[in-house]
Amino acid sequence: MSRLPGIAVLVALAALIPAAPGATAPVGGKAAFAVPGEAAPGGRQAAFAQAARTYGVPESVLLAVSYLESRWDTNGGLPSVSAGYGPMHLVDAGIEPARHHHYEGGEDPRGDETRPYPLKIPDTTAVPPEDTLHRAAELTGLAPDLLREDPAANIRGGAALLADYQRRVGGKPSTDPADWYGAAARYSGSYPGAAGTGTDGDSGPGAVAGPDADAAGPGESPSDAEAADTEAADTEAARSFADEVYATIRSGAARVTDDGERVVLPAMPALSPRRPPSGRTAQRRGAPAPVSAPAPDCPPTVSCEWIPAAYKQLPGGGYGNHDRYDKPRKIDYIVIHDGETSYNVMTRLAKNPSYLSWHFTLRSSDGHIAQHLRANDIGWHAGNWYVNSRSIGLEHEGYLAKGGAWYTEAMYLASAKLVSYLAKKYDVPLNRAHIIGHDNVPGTTPETVSGMHEDPGPYWNWSHYFDLLGKPLKVADSFKLLGTPQKDPEDQGDQQTQEAQETQGTQKSQETQEARGSQKDQEAQGGQGARSGHADREGAAARSVLIKPDYALNRPGFTGCTGGCRRLGATSVWLHTRPSLEAPLVKDIGKHPTGGSSYSVYDHAARASTGQRYALAGRRGDWTAIWYLGQKAWFNDPVAAPTSVPVSGPLVTPKPGLRSVKLYGRAYPEASAYPRGVPAQALTPLQYSLPAGQLYSLGLTTRGAYLRTATFDPSSHRVIRGDIRYHQIQFGHRFMFVRASDVQVLPK
Repeated sequence: MSRLPGIAVLVALAALIPAAPGATAPVGGKAAFAVPGEAAPGGRQAAFAQAARTYGVPESVLLAVSYLESRWDTNGGLPSVSAGYGPMHLVDAGIEPARHHHYEGGEDPRGDETRPYPLKIPDTTAVPPEDTLHRAAELTGLAPDLLREDPAANIRGGAALLADYQRRVGGKPSTDPADWYGAAARYSGSYPGAAGTGTDGDSGPGAVAGPDADAAGPGESPSDAEAADTEAADTEAARSFADEVYATIRSGAARVTDDGERVVLPAMPALSPRRPPSGRTAQRRGAPAPVSAPAPDCPPTVSCEWIPAAYKQLPGGGYGNHDRYDKPRKIDYIVIHDGETSYNVMTRLAKNPSYLSWHFTLRSSDGHIAQHLRANDIGWHAGNWYVNSRSIGLEHEGYLAKGGAWYTEAMYLASAKLVSYLAKKYDVPLNRAHIIGHDNVPGTTPETVSGMHEDPGPYWNWSHYFDLLGKPLKVADSFKLLGTPQKDPEDQGDQQTQEAQETQGTQKSQETQEARGSQKDQEAQGGQGARSGHADREGAAARSVLIKPDYALNRPGFTGCTGGCRRLGATSVWLHTRPSLEAPLVKDIGKHPTGGSSYSVYDHAARASTGQRYALAGRRGDWTAIWYLGQKAWFNDPVAAPTSVPVSGPLVTPKPGLRSVKLYGRAYPEASAYPRGVPAQALTPLQYSLPAGQLYSLGLTTRGAYLRTATFDPSSHRVIRGDIRYHQIQFGHRFMFVRASDVQVLPK
C-alpha cells in the first residue's frame, strides 16, 4: 500500500523542518533568545518561570510541553522507557536499545498448540532517536549528567531547545504563546526526516506489507510514494502534538508532582495558535484512501497512519504474520503491551511475514499511532489463541533495555483516546476485566504458564490511564450490605442475570457463614476493618476490594534492574503468606513449579495490580487479605495510606458439595460442538484449582467459542460455538476461566 505524495508538504510546512545536520548553536553555545540568568531558586514552578525568562519562551508553552512529556515529574532521575530524562524528557540517544519482547522467547505469540509457530527472529537494528539531551547541553553549557539528574537544569535544557526550534522554524522572539506553534510541533521530534520516527523499509527478507503488496521483492527499499507517505505522517504527528500543547494551555492544569512539588498552568481558554499554512499533504485525515488500503481506524483527535502488516505464504506451507477474518469479530479485550523496542523497529517488524503482528503501534515522543491490522483480523501478540481471537493489541514504544521506568503523557493521551474510541465502537467495557495488560493473559495449558510475558509491568499507571479513559477507578458510593444486593454503577461485570437468580436459594447459607467468619475475624482483630474503611458501619461491609495504591506514594521496591532498582511509584502491591513484611511471598505453582516467588520486576507471581478486583478474605491491623491463586494473600493496606478501596461486585465460589473446581486458560466449546472435519480442541485444565470456601471476582460470562483459522485462505475461517458457559474470574495476577456449571454466583 502507498499513498500519493502532496505537492506542497515541505513548502507549506517549512516551519516544521529542522536545520541541516551539523548546524551549530549560536556563538557561546546558547539558544538564540537566551538572556543571562542564574539557576532558578525555589521549587519547580519557579524553575519553569526562570527558564522561560532566560530563554525568552512563554512560560505557558514551556509548562504545556513539559506536561505532555512528563506531567512535570522527575521520576527519580531515571529515564522513560524511550530514553527521555526529567520534566522535559530530554532524550539520550546513546542509551542501549532493547529488542522487541518476543525476541526473548518463552511464549508462542499465536498461542495455539495445534499449530505451533516457530518464530523467526529478524535482524533489525534500532534507529536511534534524536539526541535532545546532548543538544540541550550544547545550548545551555550544562553537563549532560546535570541535565539528567537536576530538574531545574533539565527545564532550562527544554527551554533552550524550544528557543532554538523557534529560531530554526523562522519564528521571531515573542512573548505571545500563539506564536510558538511551530516550535512546539518541532519539539515532538516528529518533523519530516527526524531520526527514529518513520519506517525505512527494512522489513526483513521476503517482507510483504498490505493486501496488494505480494509482488514486492525481497529487501526492496521504500518507494518514493512510501517515503512521502512517512513524511506526511510525521508532519501530521507534529501538528497533533502541537495541537495537544495548545489544548493543554487552553484547559490549564494543576497537580502535585511525584516529588511533592505543586505546579500550576493557568487556563487560557481563548488562546488560538497561529499555525503555518497546511498545504496539501499526502493522505491527510479525511482524504480518500487508495482503494487497496483501509483508512486508519482511529479517532479524529489523534495522529494515525496505516502501515499494513504482512500477509504472505511462506516456504514449507506456513504463512504469516496474522490471520485474516472477513466477518465481524466479537471483541472482548483490548490488550496493552510494552514493545520493549522503538517505534521504528516495531513498524518494520510488523511488515515481516516471518514475524508476528498486532493491531496498533504507539510512539512515545508524540503519541503518533500506526495501524497494522483491521479490527476483524487476528493478530499474534498475546500468547493465547482464545485471547488473540477476541482482542485488539496495542504495542507501546519502549526501547530501553535497562532501567526505563515511565511513559510519556503524550503516549498515554493518544493511547487513551484510541482505546476509548475502539471500546465504544466494538462494545468493550472500560474496566480491568476487558482493558488488560499482556501480563494479565493466562497461559493456555500448564506447560505454557511459566513462559507468559510480563509487560507492560508495574510502571504502567493504570489509575491515571483510566482517568484519561473517562472511567476513573473510584471508591464505590455505597458498600455491599452482606445479604442485600445493591446496584453499583462502577461495576461493569458481564455476569448473566439468570445465574444470579439460580443461586439465590443457595447463597443465603454461604453469606451467613461468610458474615460469621467476617465478624469473628473483625473481633479477633480489634475491629480494625471498620476503621480502615472496609466496613463503614455496624453490619455493613464490602465483599470485594479494588487494588488502588497512590501511584506516586506507592513504592514497593523491586529487584532485577541493572545497577539496582530505585524505589519509584508503581501500580503493584506485594502479596504475603501472613500479615507481615517478613513473611514469604505467596507461591504461584504455575510460574514457579519448584520454587518461590521473587521480588523481581519481571515476576508477577505474588503481585496484585491497580484496578484488579479481589474478594476480601480478612483484615488485620494495617493488612488486608484477598483470595489469590487458591490461598489467602496479605498486602499492606494502612489506614493512613490505603492501597485498596472497598467495592461491590459479583463473586463466584464452588457449588455446595464440590471440594474444588478446575480452571482454564481459554473458554473453548465442548467436543460435540465441532463440525465434521474440524478437530476438537482439548479442554485442558491448568495446574490451579479453586477450593471450596474461597471467592473470586467475576469479570464476564461467555459461551465457549473457537475461531478456526488454519489456512491462508480466509474464506474457510469460521467460529465454532458451544453450549458450555464460562465465567472469567480474577484468580491471580492473570484472569482464568471456570465452568459456570461448577460455581455459584453471589450477586453484587
